[in-house]
Amino acid sequence: MKNKARTAVVVFGFVRAEHIERLLSSLYKNSETSGLPVFVRIDGGRTDEEVMLTAQVAEAASLYVPKENVTVAKSNRGVRRAIAEGVSEVLETYDSVIVLEDDLVVSEFFLRFMLEGISRYSKDSRVASIHGYLLPGTAVATGPFFLRGADCWGWATWKSAWTGYREDADQLLSDLKSRGLEHEFTFGGNSPHLRLLQLAAEGQIDSWAICWHASTFLRNQYTLYPGESLVMNHGHDGSGTHTPRSASYDTPIATAPIRIANPVVSTSKAGWSNYSRFYRKKSRKRKRRDMIARLRFLASQTTVRFVDVRK
Repeated sequence: MKNKARTAVVVFGFVRAEHIERLLSSLYKNSETSGLPVFVRIDGGRTDEEVMLTAQVAEAASLYVPKENVTVAKSNRGVRRAIAEGVSEVLETYDSVIVLEDDLVVSEFFLRFMLEGISRYSKDSRVASIHGYLLPGTAVATGPFFLRGADCWGWATWKSAWTGYREDADQLLSDLKSRGLEHEFTFGGNSPHLRLLQLAAEGQIDSWAICWHASTFLRNQYTLYPGESLVMNHGHDGSGTHTPRSASYDTPIATAPIRIANPVVSTSKAGWSNYSRFYRKKSRKRKRRDMIARLRFLASQTTVRFVDVRK
């Protein structure tokens, strides 16, 4: 891969040593790690306990990555700042970057796909990133495909694309609405993306990912998705800071290389339809859960009075 020397991998972690060790173990099963710079960035702890845990994460990471490439922040920056600033820092030295978080596990063919994607598309202004994760049941028969916008579970980008990243969530939201893009942005009104951007604009969540997606979407840029997921996310096991326990995003990872043929750099109709269907089903399940929870709550608040009819 001719782009390998100009590409670096950056791994972000916090307080979960077991998670980062599991990720790095899977990453180093990729033969392409040989000669590929890997950096680990650990956010600073907010309490004495977290400071101790971040030290354990650094120790675990050093089993795989040279110690000089493992850094712990002096203070807690939060996920948005840690990742946005970390990606920018790496791109000051390298032309492209592959980004991973500690709750992921990757296929042994993950880096091959990332590096080939970078080599093919980093000079194409229509493309913003390469993505390794694929939602369950959303594969397209023809293999890798493009969707408008960007994503956040095992991805790669490059300098020219990252310069378009914006954090002004309120203006991003306003721009989407003024251009009438809400329907496409939310896969036909089925995904939570617009709501997430709204929450970011209101300051209720601190998300770089939804801003990255909106930034690229508004620039009419695309992300390449694999024909089969190369990433598994363990962040919904209940151990994360912001994610509750859930199995709805679980998917097996590829056990063979994924070939990039010549997908058209445009929104894949089949891919968009599959993503829309996934979010629609998930929304229905959530509504059912909410209804059941509401009925249970109402039942718990109901006082049943028994009348003695013998009187």
